Amino acid sequence: MISLRRVQSEEIEKLIPIYKSAYRGLENYAYTHPEEIRGYLNWLFRGDPQGFFVAEKGGRLIGFVSIHGDWWDRQRQTRTGEIHELVVHSDFKGQGVGKTLIEKAFSYLKERGCKTASLWVGENNFLARRWYKKLGFREVGQVSCWVRMVKNLSFSK
Repeated sequence: MISLRRVQSEEIEKLIPIYKSAYRGLENYAYTHPEEIRGYLNWLFRGDPQGFFVAEKGGRLIGFVSIHGDWWDRQRQTRTGEIHELVVHSDFKGQGVGKTLIEKAFSYLKERGCKTASLWVGENNFLARRWYKKLGFREVGQVSCWVRMVKNLSFSK
């Protein structure tokens, strides 16, 4: 059984190996040095600590999602709910962890009054791009190697 809860600041260090595992094979889209990852995860936590959730199974941390519930989308010139990271340890992919985390993100954003969810995904991360499209995201632009995706939350479950 997968359970979700808000991350505690002292747990950031435990998220580093999950992040590294999730980005294995996609390193060109990720921080690769532990000190960079730690800094990035702390930045995410400081941005919206209430929107940073971890997934646990059997007492083990296996994934996380970081959401900013009030983000300025410079490209589209509007406020949005930004999903900065959604990662699942490679040992647990295909077990519904990502789906559980993204549903939590949608719920959190709706509670905050967000009408849209948005994210960036690596252009060659075809698996993630297909998955997000199945969830109702649409591609709305690209900057460098990053594809911008947006989902209208008004019509989702």
